[in-house]
Amino acid sequence: MGTSGPSRTLVGLYGAICRCESCAGLQDWDGVREFAERGARQTIPVSHFGRIHAAKVWLVCFNPANDRNDPNVGLTVSFLRDVLEDRVQAGDLPDFTCRADLPDGAVEEAVRHFSEYDFEFDGHEFFAPWRDALNGLTVGKDVVSFQNGGICVVDAIKCPTRLPIGGWFGREAKTVAANCGKSGNAFLLSQIAFHRPSIVIFAGTQNLVPAAVRGRPDQVLLKAADHPYISAVRSNSTPSPRLSVELRSARGIKRTTPTILFGALQRIITAWKPELPRT
Repeated sequence: MGTSGPSRTLVGLYGAICRCESCAGLQDWDGVREFAERGARQTIPVSHFGRIHAAKVWLVCFNPANDRNDPNVGLTVSFLRDVLEDRVQAGDLPDFTCRADLPDGAVEEAVRHFSEYDFEFDGHEFFAPWRDALNGLTVGKDVVSFQNGGICVVDAIKCPTRLPIGGWFGREAKTVAANCGKSGNAFLLSQIAFHRPSIVIFAGTQNLVPAAVRGRPDQVLLKAADHPYISAVRSNSTPSPRLSVELRSARGIKRTTPTILFGALQRIITAWKPELPRT
């Protein structure tokens, strides 16, 4: 699944994400508590939605809040164990009752589950405006969409929260951001290093990623976009070409005309020449 970073393997990276219990002891019910705390309802951290190993375009945002009916948000440790028990001999399956004890086979199953997310029929309503704005972008010779695997969503914060992340404040909110972000586990940074995506769209999540990873500001491409919702465009050519588009917020998508944003993004992608360093 993708090109490995210098010191990561698939199970190493996604094992660290799936087994994470950095926030398991937090107490605020408005935050990650009911998803992260140990017990029958503990969920697996959501690393991504869709075919992350193949997607040319990543949308990096905060995952849908507090919806256990969603097949990714609501994937519990106990459900994952039941799925595996149906597939292997009982004696071959190490017992596990919490994230921290997931065997490698469970990690691989979780990654498969997240990668097969069905945006069209089971997708969360949260993704509807993003589908309207991004489906059909042309990248090189490929027309990409959520349905065909050309676009995926990567969670900036891997555990769901009861309140939407933008409406949850306080000490524990800062703790979660630090634990999952660039100053803590840096899961998103590790995923970028591992998979090396070509185009990353940050939906108000850019501050969780160092500028050096996002690339150098590209004023030519920002001018080509000519859209108030796009706050910055960055690009780099080494160690692998990457185009980063920074949006002002996640909530702004609901106040944006999808066809106009689509056009702005397509202009950026079409004008991007990754082989040529820009200033």
